[in-house]
Amino acid sequence: MIKERIEQYLTTQFSERIINTQDFFFQKGQDALQKWMNLSINNEDKADLEKLAGDYEGLQTLASQKHTINVILNLLFEIISYCDSKAKSKDYFNQYDDNRTLAMAYVRMNHWIEKLIMFKFNPDNVPVGSIRNAINYLLDPNNNATILSENHRIMISKTLFKKEYNPGNFIKDLEEYFSSYQIKVSNSKNYTYLLSCIIYFIKKEWLDDIIGLMASDNTEWKDNTIDKMQGSDCTILWNSKRPTGTDNTLKMLRSKINDGGYFKLFYSVHGNVQYVAEIIDFVENDSQLKEKNWPSKFKKIDGYENDFSKYNDDNKSANIVFLTRKFEKIQSIPAASFITYKGWAYPVQDNLTPIISEPDIIAIPTNNNSATSSIMNNNTKSPLNQILYGPPGTGKTYATKELAVKIANPDFVFDELWNDEKKREEIIKEYKILFESGQIVFTTFHQSMSYEDFVEGIKPKTINNQVEYEVEDGIFKQICQKASVKNGNFDEVIEKLKHDVSELDGKPALTIKYANNSFSLIYRGTSVFYVQPQNTTKDNPWYPVNINNMRIAFDTNDYERLYNPTYIREILNYLVKEYALVKGKKENSKNYVLIIDEINRGNVSAIFGELITLLETDKRIGEDEQIFLDLPYSKNEKFGIPNNLYLIGTMNTADRSVEALDTALRRRFSFTEVMPEPKLLEGKFIGGIALDKLLETINKRIEILLDRDHTIGHSYFIKLKEDYSEGLKQVFKNCIIPLLQEYFYGDYEKIGMIIGTGFFDETQKYDSKVFATFPTQNYPENGSLLSFKSIDEDFNIIDAIKILLKIKEEKKTDA
Repeated sequence: MIKERIEQYLTTQFSERIINTQDFFFQKGQDALQKWMNLSINNEDKADLEKLAGDYEGLQTLASQKHTINVILNLLFEIISYCDSKAKSKDYFNQYDDNRTLAMAYVRMNHWIEKLIMFKFNPDNVPVGSIRNAINYLLDPNNNATILSENHRIMISKTLFKKEYNPGNFIKDLEEYFSSYQIKVSNSKNYTYLLSCIIYFIKKEWLDDIIGLMASDNTEWKDNTIDKMQGSDCTILWNSKRPTGTDNTLKMLRSKINDGGYFKLFYSVHGNVQYVAEIIDFVENDSQLKEKNWPSKFKKIDGYENDFSKYNDDNKSANIVFLTRKFEKIQSIPAASFITYKGWAYPVQDNLTPIISEPDIIAIPTNNNSATSSIMNNNTKSPLNQILYGPPGTGKTYATKELAVKIANPDFVFDELWNDEKKREEIIKEYKILFESGQIVFTTFHQSMSYEDFVEGIKPKTINNQVEYEVEDGIFKQICQKASVKNGNFDEVIEKLKHDVSELDGKPALTIKYANNSFSLIYRGTSVFYVQPQNTTKDNPWYPVNINNMRIAFDTNDYERLYNPTYIREILNYLVKEYALVKGKKENSKNYVLIIDEINRGNVSAIFGELITLLETDKRIGEDEQIFLDLPYSKNEKFGIPNNLYLIGTMNTADRSVEALDTALRRRFSFTEVMPEPKLLEGKFIGGIALDKLLETINKRIEILLDRDHTIGHSYFIKLKEDYSEGLKQVFKNCIIPLLQEYFYGDYEKIGMIIGTGFFDETQKYDSKVFATFPTQNYPENGSLLSFKSIDEDFNIIDAIKILLKIKEEKKTDA
């Protein structure tokens, strides 16, 4: 099984790329590290660096004040961007188009900075571990590997090599393990990197490790803790239960801290992960707490107690206490998107479950809790696939338009003088422009939506009174094709290919040959196109060839004319579409957005079909593991999803008629919860009624009687004009009451518990005698039949809402 998996990896495009690359695969990283090692630093800067090496915030502050330190810090950030895929601002500092990195190291930035400074001035003091292994690899790739974690090296030695781990022999053991496969690479410096990639490709055979923990906690302390942490060095978190797996789990967590400086603790709220903490230490009893003496290392620790027994609340006490350096709110992600250790159950109540992998995490800035504005932050990279979910009326559809505008036109910015109404107006205006240009496409899923509608299908057409069947592209395929067309600048590519040389044979990357009445096209040493003319004669030297349904004539007598850019342009069109051999930089191409409203109303698995796999970021066109599939109807056409196409879906959590999204789809989307925000209605009054208070009251009652997924959104009220009671009347008549009737299946008693008696009439009294005789004791008591009042021009909406809010009229007294 292992042999088959290794041979499978060696046939992938990425492995072939490593094998055929002439240069060292991480030359830019090596150059940056060498530049750091050779950099001349004056005594004053050297003293500052050594003093602040372990003070990440202090070093950043100094860099903002001192140009020489700022230059050094940026250089260190660049080095780290080649080492760790989780590095801060990696996409900015990493100079490779594909942002390649040595590994996913899970090492804190402050540890990287500290050890890189230490390595320059006192290299022998840098301990063995991920950072030291990364440095060693960049400096001497032939005799090191990108398996950075010491813990992983121990597991690999024990499980695969069947040997005790010996740091000095690890590379020799690694090469010996793969010797029978006779793997050859163009540049020997890339050999151990390829072996490292294969090792992680077969990690299920040896990996017994975790990246952190997940807790389930639906209480509301977390936002307050994050706010209080501002200005503190650390904060304290604790849990009433030890992690599942106890001693073995704690051992692995301690190893994560020793190697990378931290592990992650995720908090799930109602089944969706919404918070993450970086844990830099932990204790389990009072003696460990006093031994650690955290206050001696950090000036301000929020929530710290020197007595372990004081970590408790009214119901529980701590069994484990965590020291947290960073705690933040993130875009909501289903807990099922994380993979638990050994397939253990996801946490409930106070359980702490070990996890082995996480999806992409996007933090929500602490200075703005709005779900929409948080994703809109210009410094936040939007995920390629995301779903906004929440109750009706929370502004999800508008939020998708706002997101789509920022993705499709990154240069669109708000004027600081605009009020909310002006911002909305400008966003909608820009949205219409992008929609009309085809950069944004909007569709709605429904129960009859099919693969043939969305991707492609065979549709009948009447031509000259004859019914013919043709393949017709669906919405998704159309926008994929639009996005792909803009994915490369052909003029630039042509110039590059004219002068560039193949990595295989040192010859021009694009070669067109004509010999013996045959025409061939060679791209980077590989023949990708070949035709042999049948009707070419001296009198008729032109031979037509169909490429991409375009009839192109090649002059078989004029070799030089085959290099005319007009011909090459069309050939490149063919290469891009059929072979994906030409990759344009994503940052130089337009972004396209497909909005799918009510995405869970359709059978999503059936609608996307086999394309679900292609949605993954690393499977997109231009990425290392790009995938192309044969579509069922247009069989001769390779299809892939471009990396500049973004999908944004919406889900109404209150809709009972929707299809459940399967796990395969949920893993490929980032989820953001969009809940009612009463604070957006602050200061708005109608007839003396505070709209924020009205919404809060209704939703609190709905959450108690039903759940939070069926609460009412703020958007029903947000456009109402001040003191315009007629608009408020229409909101209740056309929106709120129909929703409540749907939620409670016409149970007027529960609806009345939410909106009060002011909306009801007693239409008919009855007593128990009205029922037929039957041996039961459950006859209802005498009572009344209820019906909704007619909300017409005579209905007093303000009086009805006062009853809802339990506002008593003040009694009038004579003067």
